Amino acid sequence: MPDTATDIPEAIDLERTDHQEKARDRADNALRVVVISTLVDIALVVATFVLASIQSIALKPWVIVVLIVSVPAMVLLSGAWWLSAFLQRKHYNSRSSSTWTFRCDDVRHEWRIEGIGPSSAWRDITIACKKLPRATDKLIGSPKLHVRLANDEGVIKSGHLEAVGEHTSMFVIDKVGLPIGITIGHIEPKHASLEEPWVVELTVFGDADTLETLLAWPVASHGGDPAADSPA
Repeated sequence: MPDTATDIPEAIDLERTDHQEKARDRADNALRVVVISTLVDIALVVATFVLASIQSIALKPWVIVVLIVSVPAMVLLSGAWWLSAFLQRKHYNSRSSSTWTFRCDDVRHEWRIEGIGPSSAWRDITIACKKLPRATDKLIGSPKLHVRLANDEGVIKSGHLEAVGEHTSMFVIDKVGLPIGITIGHIEPKHASLEEPWVVELTVFGDADTLETLLAWPVASHGGDPAADSPA
């Protein structure tokens, strides 16, 4: 049954809830992982040798080799991740980060978020699911949102989000810089509670020209499977 004018909720202004001029990028995060993982690995190796000495346990040669090699191996693996992120820094002309919080209690419609304009360089876009209404049917499982990011060239990425599990967030590196629209809606609206809100956080890193307020407006839900969307 099509929506009438009274059935369609009003558009929502998404106020920016966080803004940082010099936010940590992926290279900074990777460097922290390198340092922390190396220190933890060294501590575990030392603790193993100390415990073996106290307990008078003779470690097998292959165990000793694995323990010693684990430290440089951890440094190399983490360092490769850091180097990849560090080399990509040249593609970003800003280290600013903006976050908007989308809180909504409507489950019958898809919501279209607009206001992410053009960019002259790369930018990172993250959509994180913070809260979902509880399922009304225990046999259905946790509710899920389907999300599509698209520009004038087509769908950039699509998938689903859930409050817990492996798909709590979606990450995209936008290398084209065209204006982006984001569509969010429930995969199974009839199984989601109508009395609880769902909350999503949208973060854009690397774009200094983002607006303070984005607009989310409702469109008729198609109830489609996000897996059917093929990236352009």
